[in-house]
Amino acid sequence: MKKITLVFMAFTFLYGISAQEYIPFPPDSTSMWRVNIQNWNPNPWEITTRRLLVFQDGQTVFNGKVYNNFFASGDITTEWSNGNTTTSNFSNWEYCTIRTEGSKVYVLVFAIEHLLFDYALQAGDTVPDDFYINYGCQYPMVVSSVDSLLIGNRYHKRYNFADPLYNGTAAWFIEGIGHQFGIVEMACTTSDWSSNFLCYAENGESIFQEGAVCELTVNIPEIQPAVLNPKISPNPTTGLVSVEFNSPNEMQISVQILDITGRIIKNEDWLVNDGLNARCLDFSGFRN
Repeated sequence: MKKITLVFMAFTFLYGISAQEYIPFPPDSTSMWRVNIQNWNPNPWEITTRRLLVFQDGQTVFNGKVYNNFFASGDITTEWSNGNTTTSNFSNWEYCTIRTEGSKVYVLVFAIEHLLFDYALQAGDTVPDDFYINYGCQYPMVVSSVDSLLIGNRYHKRYNFADPLYNGTAAWFIEGIGHQFGIVEMACTTSDWSSNFLCYAENGESIFQEGAVCELTVNIPEIQPAVLNPKISPNPTTGLVSVEFNSPNEMQISVQILDITGRIIKNEDWLVNDGLNARCLDFSGFRN
């Protein structure tokens, strides 16, 4: 079963090696990441863990701007209050679409571009609000210091954060690599959500974090991503949303809509036809 995931998600990224030169995202065409995401649901009680292997594959041109497409493969494990555990695999989920322009990194979410991080930030600067979009992060994030870290054969800027008011805020961001809690995930934890950046690899070898061994394979067949490129309108919305997309063939897809913290707000299976497909989603009952 091919899966497509529409993700409402914050994104985090970093800055360059000199005032004139910035390491783009991704730093290398072979870049791969491992990130674990965990959600708690108290009613009914359950814990869901997503183990992601993230990689880049291809590009998208939107409004004349070129974005890199990122996908994720891995598995989802859910632990239930009755002691049961279920595990399922996913392959080539649409993870994010991003670009770097000068010192700034942008993400494209449902045809709206957001500023995620400005590599030109200095000590004492506040991270722009659009970076974490106020989903769960309690306080503005202020850069406490900036230094450099050798990763592979290149130095990357590292942004250090110290927030005594909220200990769940990321302690560091590294240019082109990610932050303490992930890649495009929130830069903070909440009472029912957390994530963990495990490792970064290039050319099949783990080069960050120190001592980490990146597991760069998943226990599912390797297949090419099915990029359906949905057209969603109106956006933003508080009610009905029209979703249109072209499918390369007749197939069943699993559609998951997640909020910015990774919580699933809709989970549906669709049987789609070869060619143009149109669906309607109702968000009138959804609350942040």
